[in-house]
Amino acid sequence: MKWEAATVTTGNVSATVNTMHGLDIDGMTAARDFVLPTAASTGDRVGVFCTTDAPTTVDYVLQIKSGAAGDLINGTDHSSTIWSALLIKGECLIFRCIDGSTVDWIVEYDGRIPMHGSAAGVQTVTSSGSYVTVDFSALTVKANVGNIIDSTNDRIYARRAANFLLTTFLAYSASGTGKSAICQWRTSAPAGIGGTAMGSQSVQAGTFSVSSSVVQNIASGDYVDTQIWQNDSTSESCTVSTYALEVL
Repeated sequence: MKWEAATVTTGNVSATVNTMHGLDIDGMTAARDFVLPTAASTGDRVGVFCTTDAPTTVDYVLQIKSGAAGDLINGTDHSSTIWSALLIKGECLIFRCIDGSTVDWIVEYDGRIPMHGSAAGVQTVTSSGSYVTVDFSALTVKANVGNIIDSTNDRIYARRAANFLLTTFLAYSASGTGKSAICQWRTSAPAGIGGTAMGSQSVQAGTFSVSSSVVQNIASGDYVDTQIWQNDSTSESCTVSTYALEVL
């Protein structure tokens, strides 16, 4: 394939056969489409490579689509729906045409990079008996590949539809026996808890820990946050660690 560099800002990209499109996407002003050719011969290939990261705005991504109604990517028509999206520098996809008469494609090489984010630190949790959202401003962000952590709103976003492994850990200092702590994940859509709430109860005064882990499908643009709860008589400082990993 020949290399063809371009900058994506205000328009979509129409791919050409037997070309690796090296795209600078950090100036996109909205989500843009990378559209596969509407005419190809069996065996033709098309590639796309991101030379920069996408802007940090959640939905500003490069959306992969087939060219015309009836054109398939991995067996499904994606002329009006997104197959997936690219947003991270170094991501690469190569498509091969498997039927020139119907212009159907398979993904020959999938070089998407898993989005992931993690943060850890100490947060004070009140004894109100209500769930408290983990405050990312109180934590130190350890990783943020794909710019999925929103520290302002205390959320982790799925910038493309995917399954995510979500894990949170809470270390809690109880003042006595019978004190409880719970941590869980909450999704924006559908509303409610995305995953099992995990709790633990102290058998004596001192520090104990609880964790929660779940694999959750999250639609593009939706988010998760972490909820923690404790029933001690006073507010307590809790050590919190939270992690999200896209499972490709």
